[in-house]
Amino acid sequence: FMCFFVNNQYRILVEQSRVGADVLGSRFEGQLCRVGQMVAILDTWDNPTYLTRVWTIFEQSCAIRMKVPVKMILPPEACLSLERELEKGTEGISRVKAALVSVDSRNAKAHFEE
Repeated sequence: FMCFFVNNQYRILVEQSRVGADVLGSRFEGQLCRVGQMVAILDTWDNPTYLTRVWTIFEQSCAIRMKVPVKMILPPEACLSLERELEKGTEGISRVKAALVSVDSRNAKAHFEE
């Protein structure tokens, strides 16, 4: 599921179409339910950009609430970095866990502030 194919974010953000913005969340939830799974593309495992954006944090909260399975994927270099960190044993595992659970939604960024 790629929400940018379903939700016309150009119309909502650039043309500032309030009609689209008002239904964006419910449209996303409906499509997510229809598809039944989600893939989150992270740039890195340590402070991924995906988890600093309001919309993508919203996506994750919807998936959790709706019990939709989420698969997170990384590019090859980030996968190697993650493997190297995990090979460090308990210390590396603790660092990875700390990095992936440190989502700070209060400081998440959005394209337009309301």
